[in-house]
Amino acid sequence: MRKIKLSGANNARDFGETVNKEGKKIKSGCFLRSERLSNISDTDASILFGRYNLRTVIDLRTNVERADDPDKEIWGVKNIHVPLFNEEVLGITHENNIDKRKMLDNLPDLKELYKVLVLDENCVPALKKVFEIITSAKDGEAVLWHCTEGKDRCGLVSALFLFMLDVDKEVIIEDYLLTNEAAEKRARKYRFLVKYLLRQPEKADIVYDLYRAKAEYIDNALDAVEETYGSIDSFLRDRLGITDEIKEKMKKRYLCRDSGK
Repeated sequence: MRKIKLSGANNARDFGETVNKEGKKIKSGCFLRSERLSNISDTDASILFGRYNLRTVIDLRTNVERADDPDKEIWGVKNIHVPLFNEEVLGITHENNIDKRKMLDNLPDLKELYKVLVLDENCVPALKKVFEIITSAKDGEAVLWHCTEGKDRCGLVSALFLFMLDVDKEVIIEDYLLTNEAAEKRARKYRFLVKYLLRQPEKADIVYDLYRAKAEYIDNALDAVEETYGSIDSFLRDRLGITDEIKEKMKKRYLCRDSGK
């Protein structure tokens, strides 16, 4: 997993070099993850399009998030909107036009939210659509998926993507927690805002945690998958449409030994 240095997105990473259970590495420059792309510069866009050959962006945000803070258009890149859930499920949003005090009255339980993403009958078809796009990628063309912070929705899609390529769970959690290197500054900012400007110190640490990745969040989703569907592989196959043939195709195309083959 390599950090992508962009001036307008500090939580962008390339899955390249991630090693799976067979000792094979994911090829670099094929699959990327990030937070929203609304703040990227022209130079950032050129890096994604040129250096990484980005051709498809999957925006996992809600309709409101996308409308309030649209991604920067990148010439030659298709931006596909696949909201994993709506505002009612989200509970807390990051939009500028939301009263911050009202948000504090309805803070989500992220452990439960992660379960919703893998169990809800509206969320699962959206996840399936995301993986149809990922597994249909053309050779030599990179795909990037993102949500607002690049943590929850993006984190879950990334975890399932790595499971599809037979990456060990410990490595998947390690990748998920890398978000905290980028999120810490924002988490402290919002904790300060809630504690001192909104004067609700009892909720400051709760908000702080909302902006950070915690292993228990992703564990709750994975536990729910195994309890409901029997295994992660069953969920990938039976609910997300990732057949054994598709999985093997993805592994053959995007995994390599150290030699790059």
